Amino acid sequence: MSSEKLVINTQVVGNVCKVDFIGNINEDADFEKIIALKMPEYHFNFDQVAMINSCGIREWISLITKIGTQATIKYFNCRQIVVEQINVVHGFITDKSQIQTFYTPYYCDKCNLEKQVLVEVKSINNRKAPAIKCDKCSSKMEFDAIEEHYFSFIPKK
Repeated sequence: MSSEKLVINTQVVGNVCKVDFIGNINEDADFEKIIALKMPEYHFNFDQVAMINSCGIREWISLITKIGTQATIKYFNCRQIVVEQINVVHGFITDKSQIQTFYTPYYCDKCNLEKQVLVEVKSINNRKAPAIKCDKCSSKMEFDAIEEHYFSFIPKK
């Protein structure tokens, strides 16, 4: 992942604007290019987001406020830092937002291996982490966060 200034790549496919964020979401983030498109649907890809700071959150909420009332927003490949913001920052997502995929942190006690696993929201039941095996030793990995908090953006079934 890049730790440089935020790069925003957009691709319009029909009525959908696909947006890749690369780098840091901070006070230098310029989302005007996205706002100007005025699309009915956006797909935000956070796979290469390295960091979000408080000024970046302010800029993000401004973006969401401007496009969120008119558009559906789908979130893909949400890094742990993004999931944490979704869970604690009011306004980071809207009622029309849909989280599709996100990373979950795991740890293997035997190997001391840490791993981020990409999961679909629909694979999470009752805010419980899916069972994951270690790539090195095949032991069951431990979910490395508090499930109830980490998955709090997912409605209980």
